[in-house]
Amino acid sequence: ILTYLLLSTCIYGALEVLHRAGLWRHKQYLPCVLDDEGLWSIGIFKGPSPFSMQPLEKWPQAAGSSDNRPASNPVFTCAQMTDSPATFVADPFLWPGPVAPGDVPGPGQAPRPLYLFFETKSLRNMQGDIGAAVSVDGGRSFQP
Repeated sequence: ILTYLLLSTCIYGALEVLHRAGLWRHKQYLPCVLDDEGLWSIGIFKGPSPFSMQPLEKWPQAAGSSDNRPASNPVFTCAQMTDSPATFVADPFLWPGPVAPGDVPGPGQAPRPLYLFFETKSLRNMQGDIGAAVSVDGGRSFQP
């Protein structure tokens, strides 16, 4: 494990130097990096009560949906962070987007957006930050 940590730190350092020098500009340029707080990710469960929850993989696909991609947990990891490389994402808070009064999505209509707020630990300054992502497909995927 120590060898893995040293190797990943060296790789991160080299990529960060190249990125800051403007020699390498890749939007998602680093995978999650292991630190002493562990690797965390965010998954979604749904159910009629907190005692009968089911993971995303068991949700029925929305009627009229043309999205045939398989859905699975986790729905968001630190590898998806685009503005700052991070060691983890954790402590999520899900907020349903606004809908017009009396507007109930029906078959063929897009589901209301879901906003995901979470804690992330930045590799640049090793501090906790608040991150945000949005889903426009009912929670099957999130984009920062």
